[in-house]
Amino acid sequence: MRTTIDLPNDLYRRVKLRAAMRGGSIREFVIDCLQRGLEEDGPQPLTDAATQLERRAASPVPGSTIQPDEDGWPVIARSEQPDSEKA
Repeated sequence: MRTTIDLPNDLYRRVKLRAAMRGGSIREFVIDCLQRGLEEDGPQPLTDAATQLERRAASPVPGSTIQPDEDGWPVIARSEQPDSEKA
């Protein structure tokens, strides 16, 4: 995926220098730094909004949600009315 970010000039110069010192491109250096930074942070808890989006995306049946049962296993629960039937 291609994206654009704005970096302060001094940071960009440091990134460019480090990439050159490693013999790689700025792109490779930035990807490496982002991957290492994310790995160091470890998994982050989802916010309530992100959890809801994840449940909707994972729901195999329209109008259902995935919820853990008492043992923590996911259970598909049908909502009372599918969205198409709501007035």
